[in-house]
Amino acid sequence: GFGIQACLDDVCIMPKGDDQQFLDKLSQTPQVKSSPHFGAPKQRNSTFVVNHYAGSVPYTVTEFCEKNKDLLAHDVVVMLQSSKSKFFTQLFENTASEAAAAAKPGRGGGGGGKISYTSVSATFKKDLQSRMDS
Repeated sequence: GFGIQACLDDVCIMPKGDDQQFLDKLSQTPQVKSSPHFGAPKQRNSTFVVNHYAGSVPYTVTEFCEKNKDLLAHDVVVMLQSSKSKFFTQLFENTASEAAAAAKPGRGGGGGGKISYTSVSATFKKDLQSRMDS
């Protein structure tokens, strides 16, 4: 579906996408605003509400886009993949194969000087789905 994370990614791929545009997108996306888990954005204080099982939680959108675009430098990823800590090697084991796949022509990477980019929210969504599938 087209939820909060998809809205965030959609705004973040735009060159001038910012937090206010994210908040606007949330209030304009039918699948989000009609969800019982979503509380309408409050423009005056830049917040929206997610109705969790434990209650309603307000989120302030300040720096959402900047944090979602946060990327680890390649050398940091390589260092963590070669760590002696099993935790870090498992955490980053898919990163190398995903980067290699993105670099192959016809896969959206490589060739034309494009940079492979996976947002924080897309990574989170993929990891969450993986855990739910297992």
